[in-house]
Amino acid sequence: MGHPALRRLRLASLLFPTTRSKCARRSNGALEAVASKHARGVTVRGLVGRGDAAAEIVRMATAEQSDLIVLATHGWTGWRHVVFGSVAEKVLREAPCPVLSVRTAAR
Repeated sequence: MGHPALRRLRLASLLFPTTRSKCARRSNGALEAVASKHARGVTVRGLVGRGDAAAEIVRMATAEQSDLIVLATHGWTGWRHVVFGSVAEKVLREAPCPVLSVRTAAR
């Protein structure tokens, strides 16, 4: 079940293909639900990658010749932005196509 150090960090499941495919099925199901409600008549495709989020999004959008990238963003500022960075900001700068950034509801 993975390296003992990874098990202690609870990262062992990231190494198993079944976890990745389960994640892909769940995220695609959620995407289809949103698309059927808000994007009727638009072809939507969800992809699951691994690695640096911004770099993977840009890489996949380039490979898929995407027309639009839609991202949710927390809209963090201050120390949270400094510590966590901004995937949306990096994608906006490097994307090969337009990016629609949607701010999530405040919690």
